[in-house]
Amino acid sequence: MKMELARGRNFSKEVASDSMAVIMNESAFNLIGWDNIENKEIREYRPEGMIPYKVIGVVKDFNFESLKNKVRPMLLFYAPENQMISIQLSGADLQDKVKFIGDQWKTLTGGSPYDYVFIDQEFDALFRTEQRMSSIFTVFTVLAIAIACLGLLGLAFTAEQRAKEIGIRKVMGSSVTQVVVLLSKGFTKLVIISFLIAGPISYYGMSTWLEGFAYRIDINLWTILVGGVSALVIAWLTISYQSFKAARANPARSLRSE
Repeated sequence: MKMELARGRNFSKEVASDSMAVIMNESAFNLIGWDNIENKEIREYRPEGMIPYKVIGVVKDFNFESLKNKVRPMLLFYAPENQMISIQLSGADLQDKVKFIGDQWKTLTGGSPYDYVFIDQEFDALFRTEQRMSSIFTVFTVLAIAIACLGLLGLAFTAEQRAKEIGIRKVMGSSVTQVVVLLSKGFTKLVIISFLIAGPISYYGMSTWLEGFAYRIDINLWTILVGGVSALVIAWLTISYQSFKAARANPARSLRSE
């Protein structure tokens, strides 16, 4: 399982007494409050009396449950008579390997029932809700951006309604850049106002969601700012074509009727 030992040693089939030994994780070690594991025992209560298990090692904490839960104290026992094994397989020909293991299992155990699970699938099931939510948010985000861009594109056509104003400004000496900035100013204000509303809501929502995990990152304000800047860039790209088209138009055409 690639567990890392923090103290002591692993189980060994060469040491007969390891059948009455135990390895604990760091959470269990810290909970008990020991300084070391020399000559330490864990006792299990049974009807026939207290059964002592010698502590031979401490394994570093690892997640064996959802990341929403802190790593709990855990004890590992050496039980070779237990009818359960763990086998590491490569990704090729899995079904053939599973069938081969099943045949060997039935032969060695005298026909005991054979059932199996894949650990990666078991862990994947722990976070299936988050994966579904991620997919849903991705779809709605794409739809929201597309609808917003269509709305901005529709607003950008208002530049044609301001053709005479743009023509007069150009006749008075305004450059293409100045006209584009003028046309983009209103859209930029709308995006900034939207960001000022959505930014705090996003920060609060993400922070609240992350609080459900025992092990989590903190939301960086730069992440929210990058989202706002991205929205602004998308808005500029959306309206830039119509703005440049209106700014580069011949003012004589728009003022011909005046």
